[in-house]
Amino acid sequence: MPTDTDFSGVLSLRPEDLDELLTRAAEKGAERALAALGLENGHAAKDIRDLRGLIEAWRQARQTAWQTLIKLVLTYWFMALYCAAKTAAFVAVVTAGATWGTAILHAWTEADQALWAGMLNFWFLGRVFDRVRL
Repeated sequence: MPTDTDFSGVLSLRPEDLDELLTRAAEKGAERALAALGLENGHAAKDIRDLRGLIEAWRQARQTAWQTLIKLVLTYWFMALYCAAKTAAFVAVVTAGATWGTAILHAWTEADQALWAGMLNFWFLGRVFDRVRL
């Protein structure tokens, strides 16, 4: 004789049917979760790929901005030190009795030309290599 708490005959499912029922419930739950996020129109995968692409682009832009800032600060700092040293040497030569023309000719050496060429390569040739790496 069945009791009030005996439900064995009320719901009897085969394991395959139970699995199908759980799968449909999971799909409905996923659809509701996507709808709650505003991704319910069937383009959720594309939207998520777009968001990931946007995040990656943001990270790359941030990294490039930091690299550029560091490059600028170091370049200007180095050039300020270089100009200060050259100015001090120029003033010392002029103070020692040399003419302005002679001081300028001796201030610009092959080493200075190489330094400026290196600085230009650092800024402009580096960009070429960055493009090739992409």
